[in-house]
Amino acid sequence: MLYIYFIIFSIISMFPMKKIPSPSKMLKIKNKCLNMINSNEDPFLIQNKNSLYLKNQTDFFKDKKLILLSPGGFKGFYLMGISAFIKENYVLDGYIFSGASAGAWNALLMTYKHNVSEIVNVLVNDECAKIKDAYSLEKYLKKQIIFNYKTEDFELEKLFIGLTIINNYRIKTQIYSDFENLEDAIDCCIGSSHIPYVTGNLINTYHNTYTFDGGFSKYPYLKTSPPVLHITPSMWKNINNETITARQNERLNISDYTTLFSRGKYNFKLLYEEGYNDAKLNRWYLDNIFQKK
Repeated sequence: MLYIYFIIFSIISMFPMKKIPSPSKMLKIKNKCLNMINSNEDPFLIQNKNSLYLKNQTDFFKDKKLILLSPGGFKGFYLMGISAFIKENYVLDGYIFSGASAGAWNALLMTYKHNVSEIVNVLVNDECAKIKDAYSLEKYLKKQIIFNYKTEDFELEKLFIGLTIINNYRIKTQIYSDFENLEDAIDCCIGSSHIPYVTGNLINTYHNTYTFDGGFSKYPYLKTSPPVLHITPSMWKNINNETITARQNERLNISDYTTLFSRGKYNFKLLYEEGYNDAKLNRWYLDNIFQKK
């Protein structure tokens, strides 16, 4: 994980990476990156005491309820199972979806207008099971979605994706929306999932901006209102003690990132089924949040 921070810092500094620094130096680099990431500055968001909201869209948010979808590495398929169960069983007309990294892809899934099981079958199949790495998975997901669906099949106006970007040599959190078309939204999902040398080359650009995994940011989500639910890989852990909250896991656990280095340990279809079944098992909790179909 420190290596990833070093790569980002090297790009910002415009110095080539000649060698990996000592652990103590890496910790200093990490802390500097985190300080920059956690900065309140943001060129495209208006900030006040209570919230962050997109320019010229405040009226749109007035009656919308917010669902957050977290990063998760390959556990994104577990998140997909939870998302599919929610979409299949509850009325989501008044909701918007804010996600980062794997959560960005699942936020896109939540905006699909038709039967969610159909798109899941298109994405989670035998071809998907053969994929060996995160970069190939991103290419596969884009190919499947673009080939099988149109922009009109999605409510993209409900989609908000968090990216970590480099702007004026500083790391910032940026929330993107108002996508031109389906491919534009998918490219933003890819930008929000980019980890140098893990999901592609050293750098990735989206709209001429260097982008990195949204999970590198402290809080890569909208802050228009308190979220009604935060979908994460560990969201059910404390539910029996009734201590679960919508902001329980605002930051991605490092162990979720390391799943990207252990592809052989994960069966995508099984992860999806586990997520779906866990959501079904905890349906009583979801029933208190959403209106049933």
